[in-house]
Amino acid sequence: MATLFTYFCDTMSINKPDSVHREKETDMFDALVEMFRRYSVYRSTYNELSRMTNEELRDIGLDRSIIEEVARDSAYGRRLSH
Repeated sequence: MATLFTYFCDTMSINKPDSVHREKETDMFDALVEMFRRYSVYRSTYNELSRMTNEELRDIGLDRSIIEEVARDSAYGRRLSH
């Protein structure tokens, strides 16, 4: 209970100056913009590779089965395999 109460007290307007709220809003906005930017890179990469023929994909060393992975890596960076 104390943790939940502390969270609400920390996020309430009366406990924080306006500058802190503006900073949090700016950080959230920047994170949202970055998320949309990365998703745009993912979609454009995915769409571009999907339009290529199997022969064109082979020429650049790719297979159709890994288009989604390549697009994800180009937008979000390489992820560790399990």
